[in-house]
Amino acid sequence: MRFSRAYYPIDDTWVDVEFALGRRALGDYRENPCWNSRESFLSGSQNAIRLVPVDNSGNGKTNFFRAWPGDEDKLRKEASNLGVSGDARNSEYILCAQRTRNMIDALLRNLRDEPDNDSIELLQVSTIEELECGSDCPDLVIHHQGRFRTEYKSDISRVFIRDLLRRPNYDVGVNDWIIDISKVESNALKPPTSEENTLPDWNDIKILVHNYWIRFREGRANTLATHFENRQRELDEEEASDTYRKLSTLSCSSFKSEIKRMLDQKELSSRVVYDMAYDLFQDQMDDEASRIQINLRAYSMEDFEKELANMHERGEIISEEVIAFARKKHEGYLKKVENYSIRIRNVSSRSRPLVWDVGEVNRHRKHLIEQIIQNNPSAEREILEWEYTRILQQYVDRYSLMKLGPTGGEREAIS
Repeated sequence: MRFSRAYYPIDDTWVDVEFALGRRALGDYRENPCWNSRESFLSGSQNAIRLVPVDNSGNGKTNFFRAWPGDEDKLRKEASNLGVSGDARNSEYILCAQRTRNMIDALLRNLRDEPDNDSIELLQVSTIEELECGSDCPDLVIHHQGRFRTEYKSDISRVFIRDLLRRPNYDVGVNDWIIDISKVESNALKPPTSEENTLPDWNDIKILVHNYWIRFREGRANTLATHFENRQRELDEEEASDTYRKLSTLSCSSFKSEIKRMLDQKELSSRVVYDMAYDLFQDQMDDEASRIQINLRAYSMEDFEKELANMHERGEIISEEVIAFARKKHEGYLKKVENYSIRIRNVSSRSRPLVWDVGEVNRHRKHLIEQIIQNNPSAEREILEWEYTRILQQYVDRYSLMKLGPTGGEREAIS
């Protein structure tokens, strides 16, 4: 494994191989300590690799740093610690680890150690820390400045470097910035090859990092906004439902008065909750009116009105609005039946006139039931009465909405 640059602890900087060899030219063979990673060195990591410069000036080959004898195995150990998956004997295993390590170190250098002002301003970095726990957690945590927290509603961004053999092994949340370098060319990241191993030149990846960041930042903002809207709607629906249950026994006028008072007195959090609760109450009245009309649909309008009055006297219907809704629904229903009857009478090709008044339909239904029982004595009359009443009524309702009536005979059409 060859390296073209090394961390130089004496000056706390990075040096090339010519600089290290130049120290030897001063008459002392000791070129001072050189290491593969500033972060690994300062953290006391057991995976920090000592480097030694190789002078090839006498044979015409390229000068380079190489790992101290015995330290190359640390590269595989570092790959394992980074959570790289795959065969440790595969060159891609080491390559993935070095690409990941280079990217992490490049971010640390340019966002903390040697801050790039443009990047600090764009990412609103206050501090940044490395977690060093492989793929089981983020690689870095960026703590943002106050302005960012105010504008984007987030204190931190957790960074994970993703590559072909490296995936996050934890639940990724809205604050997790996954930087996918799996499709980034090697020249941009300068991974280890047979010739060299250097950290990325920030100028080579700066635009990429910035664009990745903007995409993540805006995506997170949209996600948080959607989460907030959904959560707010859930809270509004819960409040509206509670309000409706408390007031559901009131008449419509009393309900309107009370809910208006609650809104004015700020007992309701918003007009949205007011509208939701009112809609629930309206739905309740509509459902009750529909139930009443279905139960009394065999009645003429006059008998329907009488039965509504009786139900009101008995306390079965409290709200005048429900009575009005039920009356309107029944009027519409009878009008549909009447209109259909008119169209049927105008069809001269019928072998016999269809009878659509309620009494005739009921008689025909009973006739059908008797025929079925004669053919199948085990049939239960109550079940047949319920089933065929429903089917006949659905058939009548469906055909009352059609532009043309059935083409068969009236008894066939009804059945």
